[in-house]
Amino acid sequence: MDVVGPLERGLTVLRVMSAPGRHRMRPSELARATGLARSTVDRVVATLVHLGHLREVDREVELAPPLMEPGNAYLTGCGVPDALGQVAERLADEFDESVSIAVPDGDGVRFVTQITRRRTMSPAFRIGDLLPAERCAPGALFAAEWDEGTRAAWLARGASPERLAELFPAVPPRPSARPVGSDASGGNPPGTEKFGTEKSSTETSSTETSSREKSGIRGFDAQGSDVQGFDAKGLDTQGTDTNGLDAEESGIAGFDTEDFDRRVARAAADGWAADDQLIEPGLIAVAVPVRGPSGRTACAVSVVSHTSRHTITSLAEATLPRLREETSAMEEALARALTGRPAAPAGSGRATGSSGTALGSPDTPPGSPRTSPGDSGTAAGSSGTALGSPDTSPGGSATAAGGPGAEAGGPGAGAVPGAEAAGPGAVAGGPGTVAVRGAGAVPEVAGVGSDPARAAKRELGPEFLQSLARGLTVLCALDGTRSLSAVAESTGLARATARRALLTLEHLGYVERSGRDFRLLPRVLELGYAHLSSLGFAEIVQPHMADLVRRTHESASMAVLDGDDIRYVARVPTYRIMSVDITLGTRFPAYATSMGRVLLAGLPHAERAALLAGTARRPITARTVTDPAELARIVDGVAERGHAFVDEELEAGLRSLAVPVRDGTGQVVAALNVATHAARGPVEETLAALLPPLTETAARIEADLRAVTRRRRLRLP
Repeated sequence: MDVVGPLERGLTVLRVMSAPGRHRMRPSELARATGLARSTVDRVVATLVHLGHLREVDREVELAPPLMEPGNAYLTGCGVPDALGQVAERLADEFDESVSIAVPDGDGVRFVTQITRRRTMSPAFRIGDLLPAERCAPGALFAAEWDEGTRAAWLARGASPERLAELFPAVPPRPSARPVGSDASGGNPPGTEKFGTEKSSTETSSTETSSREKSGIRGFDAQGSDVQGFDAKGLDTQGTDTNGLDAEESGIAGFDTEDFDRRVARAAADGWAADDQLIEPGLIAVAVPVRGPSGRTACAVSVVSHTSRHTITSLAEATLPRLREETSAMEEALARALTGRPAAPAGSGRATGSSGTALGSPDTPPGSPRTSPGDSGTAAGSSGTALGSPDTSPGGSATAAGGPGAEAGGPGAGAVPGAEAAGPGAVAGGPGTVAVRGAGAVPEVAGVGSDPARAAKRELGPEFLQSLARGLTVLCALDGTRSLSAVAESTGLARATARRALLTLEHLGYVERSGRDFRLLPRVLELGYAHLSSLGFAEIVQPHMADLVRRTHESASMAVLDGDDIRYVARVPTYRIMSVDITLGTRFPAYATSMGRVLLAGLPHAERAALLAGTARRPITARTVTDPAELARIVDGVAERGHAFVDEELEAGLRSLAVPVRDGTGQVVAALNVATHAARGPVEETLAALLPPLTETAARIEADLRAVTRRRRLRLP
């Protein structure tokens, strides 16, 4: 097929940088890691930096939050997050345990929702992380519907530590073998026998046995056997360790296919699956399948706990009845979200040999396995978004679109190693979304049919890979099952150009074609999503603030409103003989500061008036405004202008200029400022020099916050 080389190479660079420990790299390191020529890497990096997917930091480049938009497109367009996210949150609150939603992804399991309890010990998996099917509870549920191709890929993949580390970087290495009945430190966790799993049969109380018999949960037998066909010591009836290895040889690299097959058969018969420390000692989970409109398993909902809180039996007894009660409601909600029709009857449409199916089509089972190694599945995400904002409009941040023609890509433009075919899934993304560009540029709104890549090509010349930009635009523009014509129209590309990009993305395993339609696959989440979705507030804003300091040579700060005060939550100082010395956590009265007035201006009028009226105002300097009527007039003006300027009201000689930072709903959640000395120039010159870069920086921070918080909540410091 006619593969778009620059797009293939660009995705290779992003994939390499998405691996643990490689999120920031030098171009020379990228050349070695990808096998591409240095000149090719330089052009790819220049293009990705211009598009905002990478960011330059000294002599290195790092992944940037706008790269999350393809993943956000998948999660948004598949419909599952909106259907199941609130249920997952409700279950997590009810059980006081972490709840996750995962989708099938080839012979792996990919997380698409994580509702985590805030504890010292809690699961650390992120949206986008991939686990091997044989080492987690959802894997047994999904494997029951594998076709021959997916099973063959699983067998060929194996489970050597090196191979698992390469394909599943989120998986911790297996612990070394230790005697049955001991934990990692040589002792027994409370109420446990091996790895803290289950009490031995001689220790199981009659009360617990009775509760099992009365639970009505399939998987518990009347003789006190543990869940999923394992006896009380964590061994099945053949003496196989619950980790899938022989009990005498648990240190051997590899996996027991017969053991996994038994667990798969048991999960299919019982309608649920258990993870009794398969992934890590102490971590346990139970999972139930949620079927899509066709009757095939679309995703699995898991409740995750620790052996310090539960045995696998007690966790199942505590959660399975409610999970099963909610399953029907979840399937109905999923069916309505995808098709507008009720769910298919339980047990229908469970053929296991199909691939190329679509989430959202009544006749295509979401998340069905594909026939070659790669990815398949559907998606779900949490309903809550950061800073209290609901999910924004469907679609990702489109990067660039272009006209006909493509670059050859320079030297070293051979086939990319590791390219795999992929299976079915679902898509998201929308046309006419924000195109976030490189440092120094304000994000632009790209309308349907616009062609920013062509302008970028004129600006940057041969260093800009137009076809890479177009391909990423197509990746973000798939907002459901889309025809070639629809993709071409929404991106402004010629049909031939859009077709080449789509076929390349299909070849690389990010898009699946069904007839004339195309849709995204869950593999797109491997492009930095897990790392970027775990960034904290300071990690998001700090690089932009550092760039602002480099441009203005003045200190930059960010603050939030905390009662009557502002509280500093991020800061990048400049280095001058005379500089502003403020530390994180510092508080100042809001009425006397530029950031405070911006934050007050962002409040509803009645709340703003009440806060000003209730604040104890005192003159801090001779120029501090304390009159309530005058303060109200000033804050009203700030709301109209969009910025606040304070001249020596907090401290003699100190000037400060601030602008708001908004979340995805437009609500002001923080303020960004630069501070300078009054002796450095007249007020007019200060405003002219500082306001444009300050406003541009705030716009880039807002774009990053929108990308990161589309599918997760972000806690303000």
